[in-house]
Amino acid sequence: MTDDYSQTFRELGKALEFSRYRMSPIHQAILNQEIWAILNVDERGGKGFFRGKVILELGIGVGAISINLKKIQSLGVVGVDASRSMLEICRTNFSGDSSQTGDAHLIVGDIFHLPFRSLSFDSVLAIRLIENLKENDLALNEVARILRPGGQIIFDVYNKTSVPSLEDSFFSRLFRRKKRAYMHTCDLHGIVKICEFAGLLVKVYVECLFLGESSFRFVPRKILRTVMLFDRIISNMPLFSKISTRIFILSCKRNK
Repeated sequence: MTDDYSQTFRELGKALEFSRYRMSPIHQAILNQEIWAILNVDERGGKGFFRGKVILELGIGVGAISINLKKIQSLGVVGVDASRSMLEICRTNFSGDSSQTGDAHLIVGDIFHLPFRSLSFDSVLAIRLIENLKENDLALNEVARILRPGGQIIFDVYNKTSVPSLEDSFFSRLFRRKKRAYMHTCDLHGIVKICEFAGLLVKVYVECLFLGESSFRFVPRKILRTVMLFDRIISNMPLFSKISTRIFILSCKRNK
């Protein structure tokens, strides 16, 4: 019993630490970029992602993405996360935000065995999740199972050809240290193949955060907004294609 309590407190401590991290000024700026990328990839894909009015967010964490999206779109949110502590903080964040019209429906669940029937959702969101999964192909297979034909998923991956990723790979070999979790993911070409195997068709993608998240920690707050705006501008330039840190992808389930 003591071990159970200790584990619960450790998980709660990690969840609180992550919540503070997500609410820091630097990460709020990065969060704004994520919201921009989600809306941008939806616009390029025909603005169909939010038509169903209900989205399933996988790996919802403390709710930062969905809370900010609900300020822009009228949405119902179903959130899944493996951490019960994260979901408790997420529930508090939703109920404490005066701009929200209602709490999200939050469920403890496993991305590889989602607690939903097949063909249950039209829109699935998975930000900062797929890149942390070694078996991301199995995760996308499970997403395809619960999506209705024509349903869409927006997810992101860390780009292996970006400067931060190549730097991490170099130092991992040099010092024989473990690579970060996102090194398990594929580049854009690999993700397209994985999606096709799962019955998903990549429609559009948006690249952003060319400097890498660690670089933004050294940007003075006074010019942070300007730097982020510049990042959005160069995301539309072919010259910088394939070297961004993050790639946001909109993929849809094939109609059988």
